[in-house]
Formats: sequence, C-alpha cells, structure tokens
Amino acid sequence: MGLGKTIQAIAVAYFYKEEWPLLIVVPSSLRYPWTEEIEKWIPELSPEEINVIQNKTDVRTTTPKYKFPEDVS
Repeated sequence: MGLGKTIQAIAVAYFYKEEWPLLIVVPSSLRYPWTEEIEKWIPELSPEEINVIQNKTDVRTTTPKYKFPEDVS
C-alpha cells in the first residue's frame, strides 16, 4: 500500500487518452475511490464522462471506434 500504483495506472491510461474509451476493472469496494482519484488527477474530465457500472443495466451502448479483423483461420 502507498506505492503509487493507482496514480501510475492513471498516468499510463492518460498517456493513451487518444485511444479511449477506457475500461477500468476494480473490486466493487474500489469503484468510488477510483472515480475520486481519476477526478483528482485528470481534472479535465467532467464527472459525466466517468461511467461507474454497478449492474448490467448501467452499460451504455456506444459506437465502436475500431472494428476487429475477421477470423482468418
């Protein structure tokens, strides 16, 4: 604990922000602490841009940015 793992992960994610949307998977007890840390370290993100998923009805449908290649086997 206290080694800076969260801020390191946020920094790496921010480096690749052009590739977003970003999915962060954490235990349910850490959903809101992570939200707070993201808001703290990336202040240009508004709270509306952070989507915390609690169950399957919270999933928003989005248009994929990339298409996966067809299976060529």
